[in-house]
Amino acid sequence: MEPSSPSVTPKNPGISVSFEFLRFFIVVFILGSLILGVPYGLRLYRNSWAAPGLHPDTVLTGEWVGTLRPPSRPAPPDFSPSPFIAESTRQEGIRELRQQKQDDFANVRAIFISTSLDPFHIASASLRGSVTMCGRDGKPISYAFTTNRISNAGMSLILYNDTQSQFGNLDATLHGGVLTADYHGFEPHLLGDLRRGSRQDFEQACTSLTASAQQPAR
Repeated sequence: MEPSSPSVTPKNPGISVSFEFLRFFIVVFILGSLILGVPYGLRLYRNSWAAPGLHPDTVLTGEWVGTLRPPSRPAPPDFSPSPFIAESTRQEGIRELRQQKQDDFANVRAIFISTSLDPFHIASASLRGSVTMCGRDGKPISYAFTTNRISNAGMSLILYNDTQSQFGNLDATLHGGVLTADYHGFEPHLLGDLRRGSRQDFEQACTSLTASAQQPAR
């Protein structure tokens, strides 16, 4: 009587197919990561505004806080009583100067910019995030934006309100860790310097503006 040969368990075709699919998925994932990841990494290296780990002194992404004010006005004329100026003219000039001071006082804005690199724009670098402002009433208003221009020197953003209506342009340039902003919107032209900060810093700035609303303009 011949000894019986050991039995061989046939391979499960389902397991074999699953293993081949998994191996194919891993290969595709690795190749896709290389195809997308290498250009993405090169872009981060070339655009120092987007790489805080590589270029901490020129990076624009992150959170910025500051205050925007109307531009400084030239020195006002002398409205002291004078025989060469009619009293009505002098009083009108005083009223106009007082109104200008009140308008400039009322138009001060605290601003908070939060930006990050948009990972869905591979070919052309872009930003995503939001811009939030508040006035002396303390009510924050947030704006979405599109990136109009961005470089290692600064950025230009087009702001939109919650109804997707354009709400002005915000241009900013970076010098020595200070982001100098220039806002042109439906409000008066505003300027100011922004520095690295947090949402809490912005909320404190809004609180300060609200507290100062009761003070007369100087």
